[in-house]
Amino acid sequence: MKRPPLPLPRRRRKTDSPHPPIARPRRVETQGAFGDPRVDRVELGSFKIIRLLGQGSFGSAYLAEQLNTDRSAVVKIAHPHLVNGLAQDEVRQRFAAEVRTTTRVSHPNLVTIFTSGETRDGLPAIAMEYVDGETLFDLLTREAPLRGHMLAVFQQLASALRTVHAEGILHRDVAPKNVMVTSDKFGGIRAVLLDFGMAKAIHQSGSYRPVGTPHFVAPEQARFEPVPASDIYGLGALLWWAVCGGPLRTNVDGRPVRSPRQLNQEVSPELEELLLKMAHVLPEVRPSAEDFMAVWPHFAAELDETHEAGRRASVLVVEPNETLRKMLGRVAGRAGVKATLAQRPPEDLDHFDGVVVSSRLPSDDLMQLAQRAQLLELPLLGTVHGGESRRSKSFSAVFGVPGELQALEQHLAKIEPRPAPFDFETIPPSSAPPSSTSFNRHHLTDRFVGEMPELLSSLGEAVANGDTFALTGTLRRIEGAASQ
Repeated sequence: MKRPPLPLPRRRRKTDSPHPPIARPRRVETQGAFGDPRVDRVELGSFKIIRLLGQGSFGSAYLAEQLNTDRSAVVKIAHPHLVNGLAQDEVRQRFAAEVRTTTRVSHPNLVTIFTSGETRDGLPAIAMEYVDGETLFDLLTREAPLRGHMLAVFQQLASALRTVHAEGILHRDVAPKNVMVTSDKFGGIRAVLLDFGMAKAIHQSGSYRPVGTPHFVAPEQARFEPVPASDIYGLGALLWWAVCGGPLRTNVDGRPVRSPRQLNQEVSPELEELLLKMAHVLPEVRPSAEDFMAVWPHFAAELDETHEAGRRASVLVVEPNETLRKMLGRVAGRAGVKATLAQRPPEDLDHFDGVVVSSRLPSDDLMQLAQRAQLLELPLLGTVHGGESRRSKSFSAVFGVPGELQALEQHLAKIEPRPAPFDFETIPPSSAPPSSTSFNRHHLTDRFVGEMPELLSSLGEAVANGDTFALTGTLRRIEGAASQ
């Protein structure tokens, strides 16, 4: 006899629920601009919220302006659901640690804290320096491997870490999204290390949970045993990306899957050794921040010279007509020149070695482009079409299109790449590259003899760090050496 099918449970209707429906509270906050209730509010006494910049795991960052001043700021506010939840103690401790650590250390490459406290609704908040730039993550994603003056950011980050470690503090999250890249008041590149929310004292016991950004966390930090060399591992992972063109990838043993020279043929054996030591699984093998600063200027200059020796010239092609623009790009390619095609001229010409521009460009745009090219001493090649006039004092040479494309190709082939700008804010120390066995910073170099270069290096570091005591002592030593 066939069994009757088992009855299926009746689907419960909304009216059958044994629990009363949850009453959702009505939102009574006034929506500011962009739909965010905090916009246009004044927090921490004098900081008017302008707009949301971004959100992280622990809080939101807002662009703000300080009232009665011209100063912009970032106001970081903890997430309400975390402050009111099980993680409220951890969130408050993290905000307090960031304030305590950042205000304890002063350095030009560390973010400045203005004030801290609570918002009007009781959430932990910090007002800090607004760095108008981009993250190192965005820069590396777009331009790695880095060249020229951009390599100076690693000298600056090492200088910041040296100061932090000297104060007995570990950052514990040296990662590309925690570094902002901007320009200083003199137009030079400036790196700013952010987010000390993970920071802790060197001898302080830490929480037994993962801390840091994957691919930038040292093996011992993953085992909850961070040391100063753990921050050097993060710096080394950043440098690996900048030099090799991609993030550091390791196997299960913590060793790099591929060597730097396999990823970038311009890397010298000595630079490969430095990268491998910084990314070593054993913290005692890694150099200190000070040792790194002693040798990095040498390697950066060497890497830049190697790149320049094999670099192709780069020209900007500005042509409103898309068909002609592509045709001129093919002409540049046949000439062995890298071409960047544009319909309108960009503001920045620093990365180009020459410009090809159509005479049909609006006169104002053409005049501004000619002035900038002249300022940078770039050859400005004009293209004319049909019966257009060839007369222009702005052009180095003028070519008819399409009749004189071969002549244009020959002219482009003669353009040589300009040397890329290279500048360090700190004076490069008189040190040799590391040997195969040591990072001894006291080797003599071919360029310097005697103790004066080392004194000048110490003087530059004292000025950069604002160390009056070291500055006075170094000046006395320079005076004594000069009188001998």
